[in-house]
Amino acid sequence: MFGKNTRSREVISIGVGQCGLQTSAVVWRLYCLEHGISLDEGRMENVPEDESFMTFFRESDDHKFVPRAVMCDLEPTVMDDTFRNSSLKNLFAPEKLINCSEDAANVFARGKFAPCKPIHGIVLDQVRREIETCNCLNGIMIFNASGGGTGSGYVKKLTDDLMPELNKNVLPLCFTVVPSKSLFTAPVEPYNGILFLAQAYPGGQMQMSVNFDNEAMYGFVPAEYGVTYRHINHLIAHTASGFTTNLRFAGDLDCDISHFRTNLVPWKPVCHMIPRVSPLLNGKLRHNTQDITFDAFRTGKEFLSVDTRTGQYLAVCLQYRGLVKPRQVNLALQELKKETKFVSWMPTGFKIGLGFEPMSILPGSPFEGVRRVVTKISNSSCFMNVVKELKRKYEAAISMRAFAQFYISGGMEEGEFMEAVELIDSLLDAYKMACAEDADEDE
Repeated sequence: MFGKNTRSREVISIGVGQCGLQTSAVVWRLYCLEHGISLDEGRMENVPEDESFMTFFRESDDHKFVPRAVMCDLEPTVMDDTFRNSSLKNLFAPEKLINCSEDAANVFARGKFAPCKPIHGIVLDQVRREIETCNCLNGIMIFNASGGGTGSGYVKKLTDDLMPELNKNVLPLCFTVVPSKSLFTAPVEPYNGILFLAQAYPGGQMQMSVNFDNEAMYGFVPAEYGVTYRHINHLIAHTASGFTTNLRFAGDLDCDISHFRTNLVPWKPVCHMIPRVSPLLNGKLRHNTQDITFDAFRTGKEFLSVDTRTGQYLAVCLQYRGLVKPRQVNLALQELKKETKFVSWMPTGFKIGLGFEPMSILPGSPFEGVRRVVTKISNSSCFMNVVKELKRKYEAAISMRAFAQFYISGGMEEGEFMEAVELIDSLLDAYKMACAEDADEDE
């Protein structure tokens, strides 16, 4: 679709758990910076004729622009520090910041069952209220960490109860920090990661995820800044900003959020994306369209710990922003196709979005603004390696019944542990099937 975005297609954001809240805070600061909305008053000095920004904001009764968002956690500390007592306190209505007083203790079952009961009805009610303000709800973006108890268990509970109420064209999408290969904050992360991956996707309502891990993202932060969660949350925020550029700004090539599912997910189980933004640092990289396109495909720069050379691309979405012209993109992709390995049954491979608005940088960010940037969201069979490593840790722990008592006492049944393994095996089989034809040809 060409031309100016004039169609309402709202997206509601939900931050869940500590990681979801802290990531959402950076995302909304970046959105406000890009649209010129003040954090303290929610006002815009110059409201643009193109109201695409209303995809993520709505006008309140007192004529403030407020986020179409709900934040929830099972305990109050992070909510207080990140929203209620921060510069965002006037941007969000108090009823959109929801928590109770008992956390999930890093246990998937506690996030899914008893501790969430006091707030679950309130969260559902607030999300439904946001839905009622939409003319054409296009998607729901959830920010979470699958290694945490709330970010895994409560997201499963929330999506199971919410998604069946929505139109089938509404895309539920998670921006998820998955457990790292060798960098853990809790020994039960493999349990939570596998249970979430199994129950929320092949066995649940989620239809697409964009996956990150802290270990991969640490490598992007310049050494002089040190490495903190605050810095790596900027990477997730820039990915979300690039991913939604064409929803929030006018551009040459329009891209609806439902287009991502149509072009990136060939069938439901194969729905786990790998993100990347290029360039983030100026360095010596020239910033013409071909250079940033080729840089986006250089191995070792994904925000998830994978080696793309070990797999095949099923599909790739490239969201350009800044001084980029369609002809330059086409020339770059013609060269790139010669050396990029796609599955043989994929006819074109690339979904392209072009936005005029350049990249913005928050104060204190370790990254640098550039005139043109591309956000790459790819579906690759190399995601299997992430799942296999997580499954290996999970099976090693469950074979010794390590920590299992906390999940059973939290409400899970014995059979769910092995059922999760079967669902994960079906996920791996789906990825293998996607590449089966190419494997037969190689033989």
